[in-house]
Amino acid sequence: MLFVAFGWTITFTQNEDFDIYIPLGTLNSNLVSMMGFINLILTLLGKINDGDHDKYHMYDTIPSYILVFFRVISLAVFVGGIIKVYLNCKKNAKIVNFLATYGLMGAIYFLTLPVIMLLATFINPSSRKQIVFFSV
Repeated sequence: MLFVAFGWTITFTQNEDFDIYIPLGTLNSNLVSMMGFINLILTLLGKINDGDHDKYHMYDTIPSYILVFFRVISLAVFVGGIIKVYLNCKKNAKIVNFLATYGLMGAIYFLTLPVIMLLATFINPSSRKQIVFFSV
């Protein structure tokens, strides 16, 4: 989602062979790689607390809260990419329409887990596990 937000396949149109184009060294590819490693590490750290009696749901651990924090950071980068491409292509109505729809759907995707976690704090702890599980 971050690649498209920064214009991948939207603004990149002049190349004879698309098979050899790899966006290495860009902020976007480094961020995507970093997010993948962070997600893997936090998932492994979350397994340490799997059987704890004091957590109400599977996202009630420190690594999960860090993961939510990085989802918010990813949302900020995503919105920044959408704005950057919009400023470069605001004369093309099709691209602007696509960016608006893609930006809205992407923001919903990135905000789903943080909003569920926020709402879970207001739910009765006895039913919190089932609500968070089915919401996620």
